[in-house]
Amino acid sequence: MKRRDFVAAGLAAPLLARAQRTDRRYRLGVLLPVDTSGPSHLPVIRERLAALGFAEGRNLEIDVRYARTNPDAAQDLLGRKPDALLAATDDAVRAAQESANRLKIELIVLTGFGGDEVVGRLVAAGAQADCNSANFAIVGDRYAAEVAVRARAQARMPAVFAETETVELGGLMSYSSSLNDELRRAVDLLAKILRGDKPADLPVEQAARFELAINLRTARALGLKVPQSILLRADRVIE
Repeated sequence: MKRRDFVAAGLAAPLLARAQRTDRRYRLGVLLPVDTSGPSHLPVIRERLAALGFAEGRNLEIDVRYARTNPDAAQDLLGRKPDALLAATDDAVRAAQESANRLKIELIVLTGFGGDEVVGRLVAAGAQADCNSANFAIVGDRYAAEVAVRARAQARMPAVFAETETVELGGLMSYSSSLNDELRRAVDLLAKILRGDKPADLPVEQAARFELAINLRTARALGLKVPQSILLRADRVIE
């Protein structure tokens, strides 16, 4: 087995690749969270690859698997001996350490699906609001997002999410990096590796674009007034 190298790129995590010539055919494995994330993320990946000279049907084959419905998805992709593996994960690092203490906020950390059960546990614990990180189980899953938003609306629980889609569905607010933008940047790194760059020589990148979305209808329903200073910073405001 040939040695494979990994390089991380933000939320679009490991890129596994062997440096090859660009005049050959490549096999790319793509690992996404759920099948509902495919329609929104796969076109971004394919478009960026084509712009960089890697087009399906010409010099590229893409195998797609979904992690949540197939626990062996990554191993399955590796078994197909890809030249590279692009994995868009929904794992995130919680960074609420010291900030919560400084603001005199008590944190209640829960993991699991964002439906009635989780919200019920928050209510029982006396939570007055909740913040859902990017490792929350609704990334790319519209049904799960609808359930999460509906559960919080019924409990009158103000919530901040990591996906703009939740605000479109009635969530109060979202603030996160743009996953599609990160996928494009990850593909840029992938193309460099395929063309011969060593992963160890590539710079570590951080998210460059963040999006703030606010649903004022939801704010009014919760009896909340959003400060004008926040509205002015928002990339998207739903009236």
